[in-house]
Amino acid sequence: MPRGRGGGGGGRKGGRRQFTNFEAESEKKEREEKEARWRAQRGEADSDEEAGSDDSESETESSEEEGEAKVTKPKGVSGLIEQRNPNRMGVKANRKVTDLPEGGVKVELSRREREEIKKQQYVKLQEECKTDQARADLERLAIIRARRAEAEAKRKEEMEAKEAASATKKEVLPKVGAKKKS
Repeated sequence: MPRGRGGGGGGRKGGRRQFTNFEAESEKKEREEKEARWRAQRGEADSDEEAGSDDSESETESSEEEGEAKVTKPKGVSGLIEQRNPNRMGVKANRKVTDLPEGGVKVELSRREREEIKKQQYVKLQEECKTDQARADLERLAIIRARRAEAEAKRKEEMEAKEAASATKKEVLPKVGAKKKS
């Protein structure tokens, strides 16, 4: 089924057309300039308007100074809403170890990294038998070892008893056989 042309005027041709109203644009600019003059008289300086009036000069200077780091202007409503998108990270500045402060830089770890560190710490505590689970395991092992030791001692006694019984039997049998031969 071909795409496009479907309802809503989303097709390439014949869609909704938007025309620029130059009168409305000029009125809007005049209103903004008037408001800027009024704020300047009152001593209030709006940071957006100051940045907007000096943008052309500051952009050329900053682009020459910074070179690599380029700041993009927010588009649409994104300038009004503060968001932190981890996928849109700025250019990371490469730092030397000697430039870092004494205490170091506190790095925020991801969830997986934090879980991995906690797991490693838990395994370490497990090896040192400092967790409740490790202590319970050791108690269980001690009980099992005691049972095994008792069972082995009992088996040894039974074996010794059997050997003693068989030894007495062997002693009795040769005597009975000696009588028959004579």
